[in-house]
Amino acid sequence: MASPRAVAAAIRRDTTKFIEERVIAIVDAVTSELTLATPKDTGWASVNWSASIGGESLAHPNNTEAAQSREVRASLVFMEAAAQQSNLNVVRRDYRLSKGNVYMTNHVPYTQKLDDTHTPGFVAAAIARGVGQAG
Repeated sequence: MASPRAVAAAIRRDTTKFIEERVIAIVDAVTSELTLATPKDTGWASVNWSASIGGESLAHPNNTEAAQSREVRASLVFMEAAAQQSNLNVVRRDYRLSKGNVYMTNHVPYTQKLDDTHTPGFVAAAIARGVGQAG
């Protein structure tokens, strides 16, 4: 029979692993919901939701609004979508409870305005849906 200390350590390890798996599932679902719920014109804001561990993402997106042609804008949006997926993969691979919180950031300048006026409350609603799906 295992000692009480060994049992406590196993419970702590298993609980930590369960929480880490839940956090990763929540981040996946919230990223998906935010991407889908963000109003789209060029797609720039929707692909700039960035997950990061321990603090907000400091990376700033390419300015697709300044691009002169539709093709260039499409290429920049594609690059941002790839960066979003890359950041998500880092969280999936590296997240540990001991590393702190996971943050979702969107540095597109007009994202707050979209949430305030275009589609009021879409950010909070998308996060709630994502958490509910992962629950």
